[in-house]
Formats: sequence, structure tokens, C-alpha cells
Amino acid sequence: MFGCLAYIHVQKDRRLKLDNKSKPCIFQGCSDSDEFAYRLWDLLDKTVVRSRDIVFMEDKTIED
Repeated sequence: MFGCLAYIHVQKDRRLKLDNKSKPCIFQGCSDSDEFAYRLWDLLDKTVVRSRDIVFMEDKTIED
């Protein structure tokens, strides 16, 4: 699953009415902290984000 395409859910308070409800990311692994979360590379903002609300596209990887 490492390196696969994933979409994270953008919370309602962080988006406007006509903004997208999800963002494309690349899965990097699990978070190091005590809480359960995944680490992802945000393709639009070029930052590392942590989220629990994710949909994985396992058939699409970095090479695609």
C-alpha cells in the first residue's frame, strides 16, 4: 500500500461551499504518535498531512 494514491476528506469547516470535499494524496505510512492516523503527502499543497478519513486507490501508485 505504500506509495498508493489516496483521497483525504476535507472537513466542512476547512472548505467553502463550492470547494472539493476531498484532496489527492500519496500514502506514506502510519503516524508515529499514539493516536491512530495515516501520514500522507498532499499533492496540491506539497506538505505532509495526517488523517484518519481516507479512501485508498490501491491499484494506482506513484509510477502511474
